[in-house]
Amino acid sequence: MAIVLMDDGVDLSADTIGLPALRSFPYPVSFAVDTSLPDAKDRMAAYRAEGFEVLAMVDLPQGARARDAEISMSVALEAIPEAVGVLEGVGEGVQGTRDAARQVTEILAASGHGFVTQNKGLNTVQKLAAKAGVPSAVVFRDFDSSQQTPTVIRRFLDQAAFRADNEGGVIMLGRLREDTISALLLWALQDRAKRVALVPVSAALTTQ
Repeated sequence: MAIVLMDDGVDLSADTIGLPALRSFPYPVSFAVDTSLPDAKDRMAAYRAEGFEVLAMVDLPQGARARDAEISMSVALEAIPEAVGVLEGVGEGVQGTRDAARQVTEILAASGHGFVTQNKGLNTVQKLAAKAGVPSAVVFRDFDSSQQTPTVIRRFLDQAAFRADNEGGVIMLGRLREDTISALLLWALQDRAKRVALVPVSAALTTQ
């Protein structure tokens, strides 16, 4: 089970949601940096210096075609040069058009990056990626998108751990916010957390 937290520009020096809090995590966590941030490369460097894996979070322009995808991906991978893979953003994402989605998978197949996609419909883009040999996976649950409380987040994590135990790896997606960090730290003390292997995101990607 892998947990990915999205960084959309938070203060990484903050005690409750920044690196001071993240250093205390008793299990691996991975981070997805918004590639449109002006300091995206610096944020990547800060996470990497602490030993965390980093994903490049990408949202293509609305109605993007293959050429748009090619340009956007080039910029994104340059912004986060040490990324182990790409996370489809929670905005427009990369599945707006089939041409764009196919272009993204071809780029990742050539670059050797992994791919984490949002759970949308038939998850066609992840299937395209796997067929192209790209290590990939679909997000099992975005667990704090509606400002969920720590109690609810811990319940979602329990459900994900149960699924991982029965069906194989899962990826959980959250945000750098106080309630989320608190929930993740408290959950680490629960029995369910001790029964599942918590891994960096790269270990949860497959070509199936």
